[in-house]
Amino acid sequence: MTLFIIFFISVILFFGLLFFEFFTMDKRAQKKGYGPESQIISEPCANGHLICAAHKVPTIGRFTPYDFILRLYSEKPHVTGVFEHAKQPDKFFGSVYLTFSGRYVKGRSSMGGLQVCEGRVATDGARLTRGQLKGGLLGIFNGRFEYSVKNGKVDFYKTTTPGSISKDSELIIEDGRISGRVFHGPQKTWVIDVDISFGGIKQEFATLAVILACDHILSQIHDGPINTIDD
Repeated sequence: MTLFIIFFISVILFFGLLFFEFFTMDKRAQKKGYGPESQIISEPCANGHLICAAHKVPTIGRFTPYDFILRLYSEKPHVTGVFEHAKQPDKFFGSVYLTFSGRYVKGRSSMGGLQVCEGRVATDGARLTRGQLKGGLLGIFNGRFEYSVKNGKVDFYKTTTPGSISKDSELIIEDGRISGRVFHGPQKTWVIDVDISFGGIKQEFATLAVILACDHILSQIHDGPINTIDD
């Protein structure tokens, strides 16, 4: 009986600490410099559509793709962005907050849960650590999130451990436009058709923000498709 009581109290304490960590994560991330505190107020430097549809998942009856509109804003050294459902932006939305220092980036992004990232980003790709805040209960699950860019084509060679993007995704960056198809990884159950135009922002900054947004959307839809959206 005593062991059961100790176990029960330990479980309560663990979930209490876990709840506190989730509740305070955004504020702690801001204090540690993971991106600016709030969204930049300016004209968008990038905008377009991220349309998520079923790929290798069975659907019942009529299926309407999820149309997310993405907008990015830039004010050195920061880039912020929002991606929201075209029909219900108050219910289904996410955000990106990034701070750049040369080739180094530190930021946070969220949609149904916050993640932080930091590392190197350049025209030839990004090599990041992504996951939860260091020192937290979930920080041990952080992992490498890496992709390369060659001749305008993105190679997603390491984006499934702390992320949801399949290595078979096809993304092209050309003439101020990011386009292609990003698959959920590794199952490829969902796909996002990407069509984003950008200007007044570095290519690598826009690319990172778009990829983070795609990752969050794929993860959220895979975990629980949005079934309440009406035509």
